Amino acid sequence: MPDKNKMPTPSVVFVTPDDFSQDLTKALALVHSVLAGGVSLVQIRDQKASSSEIQDIVEGLLRNGIPADKLTVNGMSPTDVMTIDLGLGVHIKERDIYKYLLEAKEVVPTDNIIGCAVHSAASAKQALDVHRPSYFQVGTMYATKSHPGKLPEGPSLIREVHNIVGKSPVLIGIGGIDESNLHNVLEHGADGIAVISLLAAAEDPCATSTSLVNMCKKAYKPDRA
Repeated sequence: MPDKNKMPTPSVVFVTPDDFSQDLTKALALVHSVLAGGVSLVQIRDQKASSSEIQDIVEGLLRNGIPADKLTVNGMSPTDVMTIDLGLGVHIKERDIYKYLLEAKEVVPTDNIIGCAVHSAASAKQALDVHRPSYFQVGTMYATKSHPGKLPEGPSLIREVHNIVGKSPVLIGIGGIDESNLHNVLEHGADGIAVISLLAAAEDPCATSTSLVNMCKKAYKPDRA
């Protein structure tokens, strides 16, 4: 990343879908495509996979030329992620903030990306009391298949978290975001978006990534105070 412990802004983050870890060839092609299209970061997340399967797919991506600093790993402890490659980023679920955020502060190199998922301003405040991460992934913005039955908090949550954290860390909206509503997320103070199926199911992930990046650049308000 160009700045120490810093996400580029605006950011488009690709969060991998379930079953991503089952086919390295398919996974590699998808990651290559979205990165070529301008995606800032790929979060390796597969809720159907074991920790060992996640480790295997990450190692496979690294062996095949995917840069470690373009990947962040969700679903493993920071210590275990660092045993794979010291250049990887770490993504921490909201429920694991107290369990893993201090560990990440201690074991993850300071130049690496550390991200936290939060679903309330209170959770963001709790995380800041432990360690200031590189980004907060804030959601859920809109109804999404990845969290069926969950009532979305909506884009106003971005503003609530912003009021707690100020200019940093970077705020990434997630949940049901697409071309029709990403501008609203950014207008509420987000520094970027995270998407799953919009890229995973795209006919041309590279072109779709480029389109999302360009739309975010047009809608982004970099003067978040």
